[in-house]
Amino acid sequence: MNPDVGGGTLGSRNSGVGLTGNWGSFLIGRWDTPFKVVHAAIVDPFGDTAAPDITAVTLNQGNFSRRENNVIQYWSPDLGGFAFRAHYSANEAKTATTNPSLTGASLTYAAGALYVAYAYEKHKDQNGATTVAGVDETGNAVSAYYKFGGLKLSGQAGRYQRTGTEAQKSYMAGLDWALGKHVLLASYQNSKNGGVTTSAQPKCNMVGVGYRYDFSKRTSFVTDYTKVNNDVGNLCNFGTSPLTITAGQDPRGFAIGARHLF
Repeated sequence: MNPDVGGGTLGSRNSGVGLTGNWGSFLIGRWDTPFKVVHAAIVDPFGDTAAPDITAVTLNQGNFSRRENNVIQYWSPDLGGFAFRAHYSANEAKTATTNPSLTGASLTYAAGALYVAYAYEKHKDQNGATTVAGVDETGNAVSAYYKFGGLKLSGQAGRYQRTGTEAQKSYMAGLDWALGKHVLLASYQNSKNGGVTTSAQPKCNMVGVGYRYDFSKRTSFVTDYTKVNNDVGNLCNFGTSPLTITAGQDPRGFAIGARHLF
């Protein structure tokens, strides 16, 4: 396998090599960006692998929820509840007209029931997954959660700017409520703008509700329902396994399954 680009049958997930000590950790390889780590599964009641997850509407429809190749990252140690991560993706795709790269960083604070995070990320010469000369993307976002016994309230808000488009603004509010082994899940997401400056701006939202039964810390049953509303355009979709839709279509989905953590 090639750990820096995810090549080989074992390399599609996080993979890398590095050093760790009381000064922090340093790694190279293929890894989730700090932006993804602090805003996705930590604050999202549905994690980041479900139809109503946070990439359905927020995080620039998942464009800022990336696992990058050719990564160099530094993670600070815990500094009185604060922690810092920095990221750079080495460029192996330079041409005569483009020099794509990704840089980012995050700052988090965790103390007991409280978690707060901020992250920044820039994509140079990129339009989503496509390399485009002169097009840059930047994202700034904050997230937080607070726990009251078995109730966890969470939120996330971000602003995303791409060259030649209106700035996209989005947010998510979520909760998961544990009643013994029974866990109720819900989230609401909203997004507006993000289209080219001369067109009608996209506007959409999504509601997700779910239920999880925890047989143990490793094994659970889960079911969820998702409804997407595209008031203008077709920007919003399911977080996982999105459908091919046209402007104004409103996907709905239902899922049921089980999960076991190895």
